[in-house]
Amino acid sequence: MIAAIYARALSVPVRHMHDYKGWRVGLTALEQDGRWTARIEAYRLGTSSREQSPMPLPFGAKASSKERILVLATKHAEDWIDREAKRQGGA
Repeated sequence: MIAAIYARALSVPVRHMHDYKGWRVGLTALEQDGRWTARIEAYRLGTSSREQSPMPLPFGAKASSKERILVLATKHAEDWIDREAKRQGGA
């Protein structure tokens, strides 16, 4: 029991932010039971954070490493941004 609590305490979320085509993408990776999951939030660049709430993107993938989940989450976010641009009539 104590070992499980200690192991869980060592599982610190990994945060990564990057910009892509006018959006800022925030990724939070977290290890749960030996598997990595990620939360994705997108923000439009050029708009004050006080004027917008982060847009959570649905993402249910899991991976065996933090590097892999960050790659999958980044691709998912960038694909969503590309689809959103097409939907709005952009390039």
